[in-house]
Amino acid sequence: IFLPEGLTVSVSTDGENFVEVASQQYDVQEKAENTLTDIMLSFQETSARYIRLNVIPLERIPQWRSENGGTAYVFIDEVIVL
Repeated sequence: IFLPEGLTVSVSTDGENFVEVASQQYDVQEKAENTLTDIMLSFQETSARYIRLNVIPLERIPQWRSENGGTAYVFIDEVIVL
């Protein structure tokens, strides 16, 4: 389980036409960290009924892991919208 390479937040009033309001790229982990990580994205206040969170995972498990080259996963526990 790894942090994502990037996140994109898009919003919509109708559930069909989304507008990107925030995005962030992240550095690839250099070592194993067994900790919970809060990731926050901020954007200007907007009116929307729908939120789309696009998570960009690592393409492959990094070389420093024994499972290197395999499929990398991102697990999301909670999404809080303020």
